[in-house]
Amino acid sequence: MALAKIVFLPFGYLMDKWRWDVFSGNIPEKDWNCAWWKYRYELQGIKPPVQRSEDDFDPASKYHIPANVPYIRYFVSFVVQFQFHKALCIKAGQYDPSDPNKPFHKCDIYQSTEAGKALKDML
Repeated sequence: MALAKIVFLPFGYLMDKWRWDVFSGNIPEKDWNCAWWKYRYELQGIKPPVQRSEDDFDPASKYHIPANVPYIRYFVSFVVQFQFHKALCIKAGQYDPSDPNKPFHKCDIYQSTEAGKALKDML
């Protein structure tokens, strides 16, 4: 699960970085698609599967771009959910950063009344 979430972070960041740079005028309209793929390569290490040009508009393939929906909320949620989980694991006594016998990746908060109460109080 963590590996799936980690690979999302650069994409989540570049979505709003690209939008910000477009709206602030740092990327001229004639370079929108080129800048999109520049960010995709720099931040994710990927290239388009076929040659792309400014006649294409690949950013629009993600709904949030043409709908003008900020993407930072997803980026932040991916980080915060692990912070919540870490705190709940500590409450459950399943994780202790100073105890190698209680690593984070083996935490299971299932049926922990302490973790459940902390989650309920937080909500």
